[in-house]
Amino acid sequence: MNPLQRTLIEKTGNDNGFEHVVASDVSGVTLASARHANRAFVGLDSSAYHVLFETGSQSLLPELQRSFPAKVADAFRA
Repeated sequence: MNPLQRTLIEKTGNDNGFEHVVASDVSGVTLASARHANRAFVGLDSSAYHVLFETGSQSLLPELQRSFPAKVADAFRA
């Protein structure tokens, strides 16, 4: 992941409620928020971005199921 890709991930996270960068390295960026307990890891391979959510609460799950019903089961980890 190059610096521009990392910056775009951080800005998109900030624009969507994940305003804190917890970790950032070549494998991806971990984002968090002061407003909710969920975290998001955004990684990039050669062809696509991948998002994994670490949920501190289930408040994010209903919204993701409405927006991305086919993808939600693969996006969460305990």
